[in-house]
Amino acid sequence: MKNLDSDVMTATVLRVLEEAAFVFAESVEETEAPDFADSIVVTDLSFAGPGTDTARGRLILAANTDWTQELAANMMGTDPDDPDIQGKGPSSLGELLNMIGGVLMGDIFGPVATSLGIPRIRTLDASEFASLSREDSSRVILATDEGHRIELLSVLEEGL
Repeated sequence: MKNLDSDVMTATVLRVLEEAAFVFAESVEETEAPDFADSIVVTDLSFAGPGTDTARGRLILAANTDWTQELAANMMGTDPDDPDIQGKGPSSLGELLNMIGGVLMGDIFGPVATSLGIPRIRTLDASEFASLSREDSSRVILATDEGHRIELLSVLEEGL
């Protein structure tokens, strides 16, 4: 089963991070990637391409819990210490995945009707997150310019 193209995934997530959250990152190999912390926010949503015989699966986005507060501040145009955004980091990662998913569906399938689910957000440790990645997953590992790790996975239920 062929998965989503990791080059398209990389270009999409880098563009959305930059435009929506003012986060600059680069794609890195596993051996060059910063480590995840003990607490990782993981958000996932289901997707389906056009028609009934096309790709269906899940997109999974993960980042260190403490970095998501910075993400929330960037997305809302405020300071990470702003009391109005305290605790909003995990939901900001979910919203970021929603944006990535929407752009990615357009980049892959073009201007046709696709389907995205609602982001589900949870906190995992590194070993729990590692178990989400399967051999047939498409995986993008990014390092932000401030040294934070972000991962995007595509896990297909039905192939392209």
